[in-house]
Amino acid sequence: MHLLHVGRDDQAGHFFYVMELGDDERWGQDIEPQRYSPKTLQTELHEQGRIPAAQCVQIGIALADALSHLHEDGLIHRDLKPANIIFVKGVPKLADIGLVTGAMDDRSRVGTDGFMPPEGSGSRSADLYALGKILYEMAMGKDRQQFPQLPADFRDHPDRGLLTEINHIVLKACSNDVRQRYASAAQMLADLATIRQGHSLMAARRAGCRRTFLNWAVGVLLALMSVLWLWTRTQTVKARIGRRWTTIPPGSVEQIPIELAGFYNRTLNEPMFGSNTGNDLSGLPRGAQVFEDVTFVCGGIVQVASPLLKKDGYSVPELVPNIPVFRYCRRLYFLHATGGDAEDGTTIAHFVVHYADGHRLGIPLVYGLDLRNWWIDPRHNQETPRAVIAWTGTNPETRSRGNIRIRLFKSKWENPRPQVPLTTIDYVSNMVGWTMPFLVAATAEGWPRAEESQLGSRRVE
Repeated sequence: MHLLHVGRDDQAGHFFYVMELGDDERWGQDIEPQRYSPKTLQTELHEQGRIPAAQCVQIGIALADALSHLHEDGLIHRDLKPANIIFVKGVPKLADIGLVTGAMDDRSRVGTDGFMPPEGSGSRSADLYALGKILYEMAMGKDRQQFPQLPADFRDHPDRGLLTEINHIVLKACSNDVRQRYASAAQMLADLATIRQGHSLMAARRAGCRRTFLNWAVGVLLALMSVLWLWTRTQTVKARIGRRWTTIPPGSVEQIPIELAGFYNRTLNEPMFGSNTGNDLSGLPRGAQVFEDVTFVCGGIVQVASPLLKKDGYSVPELVPNIPVFRYCRRLYFLHATGGDAEDGTTIAHFVVHYADGHRLGIPLVYGLDLRNWWIDPRHNQETPRAVIAWTGTNPETRSRGNIRIRLFKSKWENPRPQVPLTTIDYVSNMVGWTMPFLVAATAEGWPRAEESQLGSRRVE
């Protein structure tokens, strides 16, 4: 939940903070103090008994995303349970921050029986265990103490397929063996996002087992073909961006633009989001461009769906899968933005990166951290702590409205598993309100390698 104010009461001798107010369980945002009763996940479970499977997945995504941010900042919740999940404008958020502490702090044993793993609370893994139990109560309509029992109607339930996928996530999150649980909230988020898109985790796991030997063979093949692959890829980029190749100093870093041409669903000259003629990216330079020290290839737009676009009958996908990378890399760069605004801290889209060993990780795109509205509105907060404005310009529509500019953001993702090749990336909309996220370009940056000294570096003519 957002903190609105932090202060100190000298007379009382303590600090205090003010948080946003949760919805009333009956009246939503129509708040009257005399009758106010907060809407929590606990009250929803008490009223409904069981949450529809699709809604469970959506709530799980919101909570996994919130935990991902908490854990990235070195914090843990320690008492995740339905009573500590409050709804604000219909969006589930983590509450009871009084128990939040640093992941390395000494602490007493806190938490709630049934939501704590055998080893106790106080770790990221324990938070994910509690989230798994919350998913269990929501989806199965049973008490956490009954885990892993399934409901009597499970086999005949109309949502059996989705419930089976949810149960697969729950069993992994709630394993008594810490080593078998999710390694991170981002990993759990990626699995929830996958089943929301209608894909089967269980089928993927079975296929992954069959691919174990093939992955080994692919690794050997990658090693044998690395020189040929790098040379071919280098020549492709050289032809695309028209650079002269000279000697590269040993240990230099290679930036390779990711090929998006086969995934464009909009041209740079086409009006954005089905809007007025002239509201486009026609002013963006084409081809290879260096923005904020990163080479991007700009040739079109990859747009993903939003509720507003669907309402207006504009047909773009929620998921753009299998964007090829097929290389070792230490970081990825994205050139992107969104149409429309959202509340700061809202995850409006995400990437899912796939590794050659079958591992997956989610990269959340958070409004206000990684990107903002592509139209620059000086009345609103313009800070993006995890991104920089890489390009600004105008188009016929903005020029007709006076001194208005448009922009694209460059954000960066550090790869936590650089020793394993990336194979593909999925681009996924979180279907949030008025936002309409889009991707213009992406670039992979490799690890410094002595053998790359024979390939050459690039100098703009």
